[in-house]
Amino acid sequence: MNIDIGTLAFVIGIISALQLVALSLQYLTNKTYKGIGWWVMWSVSAVMGYTFMLLRNVVATEFISISIFLTNSLLLAGQIFLYIGIMQFLDRKEHRGIIMLFFAVFILCTFYVLYVNRDDSARAIILYTAGAAISFLAALNLIVHKTHAISASATFLSTVFWVHGGYFFARSVAALTVIPVDSVFNQTLTQTATFLLSLVASYLWAFGLIIMVNQRSNAEIREAKKHFELIFNTGPDAALITRLNDGYFSEINERFVELTGYTSADVIGKSSLDINIWKNPEDRQKVVTELRKKGFCENMEFVFQRKDDSQFNGMVSAKLTTLKGLPHIISVTRDISDRKRAEEALRRSEEKFRLLVENSHDIIYSLTAGGVFTFVSPAWTLLLGHPVIEVTGKSFQPFVHPEDLMDCMAFLKSVIETKRRQEGVEYRVRHTDGTWHWHTSSAVPFENEAGNIVGLYGIARDITDRKKKEEELKDLISKLQNAAKEIKTLRGIIPICSYCKKIRDDKGYWNQIESYIQQNSEAQFSHGLCQECAKKLYPELDIKIDFDKL
Repeated sequence: MNIDIGTLAFVIGIISALQLVALSLQYLTNKTYKGIGWWVMWSVSAVMGYTFMLLRNVVATEFISISIFLTNSLLLAGQIFLYIGIMQFLDRKEHRGIIMLFFAVFILCTFYVLYVNRDDSARAIILYTAGAAISFLAALNLIVHKTHAISASATFLSTVFWVHGGYFFARSVAALTVIPVDSVFNQTLTQTATFLLSLVASYLWAFGLIIMVNQRSNAEIREAKKHFELIFNTGPDAALITRLNDGYFSEINERFVELTGYTSADVIGKSSLDINIWKNPEDRQKVVTELRKKGFCENMEFVFQRKDDSQFNGMVSAKLTTLKGLPHIISVTRDISDRKRAEEALRRSEEKFRLLVENSHDIIYSLTAGGVFTFVSPAWTLLLGHPVIEVTGKSFQPFVHPEDLMDCMAFLKSVIETKRRQEGVEYRVRHTDGTWHWHTSSAVPFENEAGNIVGLYGIARDITDRKKKEEELKDLISKLQNAAKEIKTLRGIIPICSYCKKIRDDKGYWNQIESYIQQNSEAQFSHGLCQECAKKLYPELDIKIDFDKL
C-alpha cells in the first residue's frame, strides 16, 4: 500500500501544531525552566516548514524554489532550536556562535545547489546530513549531561535522537551512492520511511521533552518537600500546619512538642481551640483576620497554654497556603518568654532609675562632647529654677559663671581625653532669680558603637551652703589669727639682776621690772605697800591694814 507523501507532510504539520500547543502550555506553567521557549520555536518552525512544503503543489513554478529554500531552512532551524533548548534545559553552554556559523554554511550550500548548480539529490543530502549532525549533538549531550532526576527521559530522548541521526546519515550516504532523491514527493519506500520516521521522531521528541520537564518538576517538588520537612522538623521554633476554617491540626514539628508538651497523637485531627492552646481563644481569630486581609502575618505576640496548664509568651508569624484544595495556615511560634522576662526586668530597672533620677536632689545630666546638654533631671528645675525643656539642647556655658568657665572646659576636656571618671570641679551656676549657686560635678565618658567618646554622664551637687560655711570659717580663722597677733606673752628665760631686780631687754638695756613687763605684755601696774614693807618703812606708824580686803 502506497502512502501519499503529501498526506504524511500534512499529518506531520498537524502533529507539529499540536506539539506547539502542548509545549506552549509547558512554557506558561514552567517559565522558570530555561529552554522550553526554544522548543516552542522548534514547533513553530516545523509547522511553517511543512506548510511551505505543501505549498509547492499549489504555487506557481517560479515560486517553487523559494518554497524549497524556506522549507529546508525552517526544518533545520527547528532542529537547531530544539538542540539549543535542550542545552539550556540541561544548563549547558550551547556555543551559539558555532551553531550560527553551521547554519550559515547550510544556507549557502542550499542556495548553491538550488540556484547556481541545481541538484535535488545534493540538496537532500545537505539537509539530511545537517539534521543528522544536530541529532547526534543532542543525543550526546543528553547522555553526558543528564541528571539523576531526568535520567530516564533523557536516555529515552537520546535514543530517539541517535536513531533519527543514524537514519538520516544513512539516507545521506544512500542518496550519495545508490538511491538519489529526485523529488521529495516521490512515493518510494525510502521517502515514505523518511517521512514516517520524521513523524514518529517529532511525536516522540515532544513526548520525551514533556516527560523530562515533568520529571524535573516532580524531582524539584520532592526535593523542596524534603527540604521543607527538614526545615519544618529541625527549626528552633514551633512549627505547625492547621486548617484555616476550623483550626484542625495537620502537622506539627518536634519543637512544638517540646514547647507545649502536646504530642502528634494529642493534636492531629483536633482543633487548636479544643485543646485550649490559646489562653485567649479570640487571639486565634485575630490571626485569621490578619491572614484573610493580607495573606500573612508577622511577629504577633500572644500567650499560650501548655499541656500542664503553664503559660508561655509566643511570637507568631504565619502564611496562608493550600493543601489538598483547602486553605491552611503554616505558622511558626517562637518562645519569647525569656525576652518578656528580660523586658519586664528592664522595665522595672528603668522605673527604678526613673524614680531615682526624678527624686534625686542632685542633678543628673548628660552632655555631648561639645558640651551640649542632652538630658537633665528634674532636680535642675528644683535647684536652679530653669524648666528642663529650656536646658536640654543648650550648651552649658551660658549657665556657668564667666570666672568658672575655663575650669569647666578643662574638666570636660579631661573626661574626654583620659576616658576615665573625673570629679571635684567646683563652679557657680546661674539661678533664674539672678543669684549664683555653687555646684560640684563628677562625670564619666560614654562611647558610641565605634568606640569613640561622644559625650559624658554626670552628677552635679549644690554646695552653696558648704561654701558659705567655708567662708564663715575662713573669716573666723582670720579673726583668730589677727587676735593672736595682738596677744603679747612672756616666755622663755628672762635675765634679771639678783640685786636690784632690773631686767635686761633684747637690746641689752636694763629696765625696771614693771617697765619691762608693761612693754612686753598687756599688764598694767598700780603701786602699793605690802604689810612687811610698811612696818620697815614706817615703824612709827601703827597701821593695821586688812590687805585681804584691798
